[in-house]
Amino acid sequence: MIGEELGLIGAAAVLALFVLLGIVGIRIALHAPDRFGLLLATGVTAWFCVQAFVNIGAVIGILPITGVPLPLVSFGGSSLVFTLTALGILINIGRQEKWPPLQEGAPARARPLLSGRSPMGAPLSDAPSVEHDCTDAAVPRPGP
Repeated sequence: MIGEELGLIGAAAVLALFVLLGIVGIRIALHAPDRFGLLLATGVTAWFCVQAFVNIGAVIGILPITGVPLPLVSFGGSSLVFTLTALGILINIGRQEKWPPLQEGAPARARPLLSGRSPMGAPLSDAPSVEHDCTDAAVPRPGP
């Protein structure tokens, strides 16, 4: 249907958007704040990608026709409701990303624990922010 209406460029664009959805979903899963978010984002991303693969494979004739709709494209009331719900969950997991991201190459003690700012850059409070991990200071060391 897409190839008939939009041609090769339109079909390639839809395929590229599904690849982009898969890449962004994997990125969201890798940066999820906890293991549940990682597994949920991975499952939703796999659901979209496998469903798109099965639909596209059935349309071009390499897979048997199963009646699986193309996510976000094919018409279907209940399918669209669940697809949009899953996409909203994936976006919410992406918004809960670990913050601030760790700086590459920085030793573990020099990594900031709390920047004192929200992910949007607004100050969290007037309290001073914790800049470095100070857990080593509380460990008593044997004297010489």
